[in-house]
Amino acid sequence: MRIWVGNEMEGANKGVRTMFVETSYVGKSAIKTIFNYIDPYIKVIYLGAGRVDTKFIHRHITTLKEINKIITVETSAKNLKNIDLSLVDNCIVRIDAPHISTREAHKIHLKLDTYKNVFVHNSVITSHITDLTTLQNGQFTQTDKEVYNSKKGEN
Repeated sequence: MRIWVGNEMEGANKGVRTMFVETSYVGKSAIKTIFNYIDPYIKVIYLGAGRVDTKFIHRHITTLKEINKIITVETSAKNLKNIDLSLVDNCIVRIDAPHISTREAHKIHLKLDTYKNVFVHNSVITSHITDLTTLQNGQFTQTDKEVYNSKKGEN
């Protein structure tokens, strides 16, 4: 597990001070570690950072909401079924498509079928686009600061 802090560079929370948590299993131990490194300036806790596929979130994650933190989780379409959406404020479903060029991205339409309703996002070209040239090891090199790495200990 790794944790870093920086401003969100993508999506609706772009520019917001965020704690990024790179782990696929957000259990009690991970939640305790998050609490050890959180500060009052952090507004969003982003689970599944670094292109890690979040597969589980323990119900105790809601204790972060009690201290006014927004909980965002990133997962794949495959693992969306494993995420209890009642525990989070936002869920980003990542579709890895390195074979699609920026020039062809406008051809992509996204469909969410709940079997009761269908939601279609007409084109990814109308979405927020983020340049990843300064992304290294899951972090934006000019803005993010790693604060915890379970392989290294504290930073």
